[in-house]
Amino acid sequence: YTKGYTSVHSHGDPSTKYANLVKIGQGASGGVYTAYEIGTNVSVAIKQMNLEKQPKKEL
Repeated sequence: YTKGYTSVHSHGDPSTKYANLVKIGQGASGGVYTAYEIGTNVSVAIKQMNLEKQPKKEL
């Protein structure tokens, strides 16, 4: 199920690394998008979170 899964934390703008970002969901902790990685055209899912609004900041 998680084959190929990687955990990435970035403060950068995802539009510089990914193309065709499409918002597919929104929850209490952030939005979820699908996109394609520029250069490889690999389909990815991106969760954008506002860390300042998270209840457990130590995590």
